[in-house]
Formats: sequence, C-alpha cells, structure tokens
Amino acid sequence: MNYVHLQLFLFKEIILMIYIFKYEDYEKQTNFLRNTRMVMING
Repeated sequence: MNYVHLQLFLFKEIILMIYIFKYEDYEKQTNFLRNTRMVMING
C-alpha cells in the first residue's frame, strides 16, 4: 500500500466516522456545532 492509497483509506475512514457521528447523535452534533459557533462569535 503506497502513500496515496493510505491517504485515501484514512480519508474514507474519517468521512465514515463523521457520517456515523452525524446520524447517530444528530441532536448532540447540532448542539455541539451551535455551541462552538457561539464560542467563536463571542470568544
């Protein structure tokens, strides 16, 4: 497995993790994003 394949593999894994995270804990996810946005605006 060369470097490009490894990068693509990791990329797919990350996408999958984000996808699962989004749809399993959708409410938590949106709250988290809302909170970080607030922190970014206020902080």
